Amino acid sequence: APMKKVERSVSKLENDYRDEAFPKCAKLLDLVRCSVTFNTVEQMVAGYNGFIQHINKNQSIIALSRVKNGFIDTADNNGGYRDIKINVIYKSKNPDHKQLSMICEVQLLLINYLEEKRKIHKLYSILREDAYFQMVVKKEAT
Repeated sequence: APMKKVERSVSKLENDYRDEAFPKCAKLLDLVRCSVTFNTVEQMVAGYNGFIQHINKNQSIIALSRVKNGFIDTADNNGGYRDIKINVIYKSKNPDHKQLSMICEVQLLLINYLEEKRKIHKLYSILREDAYFQMVVKKEAT
């Protein structure tokens, strides 16, 4: 996926994280992201295990921040879409910038979910905009 756009990031902060403590932007973990697709659950589990092993072997440049398993945590109402989101912190290898790091999100998903994700993305965008309208525009009009 491309980097999250500024407009979407601001919308996510104002809507999804509006009740979170300061700094709300610390909750925004998917500015830099990618998706890895698998044909079967077994392949996805193997990919997950391999990525975790890679992280554990390379802790000088990468660290695990969070794992969000959408196959287990079904509290979010996302139309049946499921994935595993792994947030990692990449650390700079440049000796002049050792303190620099960047959080990234790797989404592991089955190929069938990717096809559905593409189909419903437009609808999801419309629903997000409607939620924003209901919370902000209508509220200001009254």
